[in-house]
Amino acid sequence: MLRCPQCSQPNPLGSNFCEACGASLAEVADAERMADEAEASVLLEQVKKARVALFIVGGALLLGGALAWRVDEVAAWTTMILAAIFFGLAVWAKRNPFAAAVVGLVAFLSLVLANLAVDPSTLTNGIVIKVIAIAILLKAVRDGLAYRAFRKSRGL
Repeated sequence: MLRCPQCSQPNPLGSNFCEACGASLAEVADAERMADEAEASVLLEQVKKARVALFIVGGALLLGGALAWRVDEVAAWTTMILAAIFFGLAVWAKRNPFAAAVVGLVAFLSLVLANLAVDPSTLTNGIVIKVIAIAILLKAVRDGLAYRAFRKSRGL
């Protein structure tokens, strides 16, 4: 809604003149557009951070897979495949950051829970990395949700 600078009456977005008093809304519309562009720019930066978060998790998994190669080749391959999935999610996040972040978070939590079911001692292995990865992915979900809400509110 655009508020008329003369009479303060609300007017629909895209209006050129106030429906109540006929005053020009061009300056108000320009200010509203500039505010939207600034907000979109900030949200776009957050979306980029969400993509980076998915790349970071993928990179950490890739490094873990490379380090595990000498110990357990099957586990190393599994970890490398998971890394590839996270890299794919990061690419997908450019189009749909919220969904990609949610899938990434669910995939990572599923991985942690599957490892826990197989061997409960794995919960404490790399706990700092797991907590950091979950925190990064939760922030990515939040940022993706904010971007999605912004686009929805603007009809994009």
